[in-house]
Formats: sequence, C-alpha cells, structure tokens
Amino acid sequence: GLKLDDLHQASCATARQVYKALLLGVGFGMGLEKLANDLTLARVSGLSKEDKEILRLSKIKDDPEMREKAEEIMSGIRLYGKAPVGKYVPPCNLSSTYVDQHKKLFKKYWKWREGLIQQYKRDGYVMLADGWCLFEGEDRQNTVANFPIQGLGAVILRRAMYYAIKEDLEVISPLHECIYVLSNPENVEETGARLVKKKKKAVFDF
Repeated sequence: GLKLDDLHQASCATARQVYKALLLGVGFGMGLEKLANDLTLARVSGLSKEDKEILRLSKIKDDPEMREKAEEIMSGIRLYGKAPVGKYVPPCNLSSTYVDQHKKLFKKYWKWREGLIQQYKRDGYVMLADGWCLFEGEDRQNTVANFPIQGLGAVILRRAMYYAIKEDLEVISPLHECIYVLSNPENVEETGARLVKKKKKAVFDF
C-alpha cells in the first residue's frame, strides 16, 4: 500500500505504526470502527510533540482557536472526519480500505478465517489444542475468528507453566504472556534461563 522509499523518516515510523495496528487489529478480529480508531492513534503517534499537545488541549479546553488548530492537524493526517463540538469520528471506510489491502496480501489467512467460521456454525464449537472450547451461541464472527489465535497463546502459557513446575521452578503466577517465578539474587540469570527454555519447549509443542 505505501511506497516507503518516497517517505521521510518520520513518515516511515508512522507507516510502521499504522500497519502494526492493522495487523494486530485484524489478527484479534477487531471491528472496523475500533480499527479505524486504532489506525488514527497510530498516525497520531508520528506527530510532533507540539501537535500532540494541541490535540490534547483541544479536548479539555473550550478554546475555538485551539480547536481550529486541532482540526487542521487531524485533517492533515486524513484519518478523522470533523464532527460538531470539536469531536472527531473515525471513518470506517478508511479502515475498510486497509482491511481490503490485508485481504489481498494474506489470502490464506482469510480463507482459513472463513473456514473456521463455517466450521463453528456447522459443529457448534471451536476447540483449542488442549481441549478448551468456544461453544455455540456466539454471534460475533470476529470473536469466533479471534478465539483460536488468542486462545493458542493461553494454551502455550498453560503448557509452559506445567513445564516450569515440573522443572521445580517456584512459580508465583502468570501475567499475560509472562510467568513470574521466585529466585535467589545469586541465581537470577540461571533461573531465568531455565524458565525461557521451558517456554520455548511449550511453543514448539504446538
């Protein structure tokens, strides 16, 4: 979609953020409205500190001049449409354009996604590698498509916890993709290496 050779350094950084938001959003089954918002935030991340401050102040100050400057900035990045009272509404047609690009580039993913949704409708459930299921009754296709992607992360984490405990590591708790373990100060590096080894083993199980 973008020709990075023609962009200056700041634009390249912004483009990376936009496409990162796109890949994560599509992977998590995000709807067009939420995706449009995330894409806009990604573009805003490439603005100067001064422009970011103008956008921030325009939302908390009743200042027509500040609001006008903010509107000029948002118009410049072409990701928000103007709305009354200084508010901005993300246009879903823009996120739809990015999703169309994604569909052209990653046809196998979209074929898999459609097959998964049809399987869910036919069988009434989707099962993860360790037996956890999403059963019938979920009407949101994005949720169904997201389940095996985000669910696999949980499967890997559960397996890594199992291996860590078998390794006699003193596991405290998981947090997102992390596992917290106890260690004496003098053994921190060794304990960390043992844990990383078990996490890698869990990944390759699947």
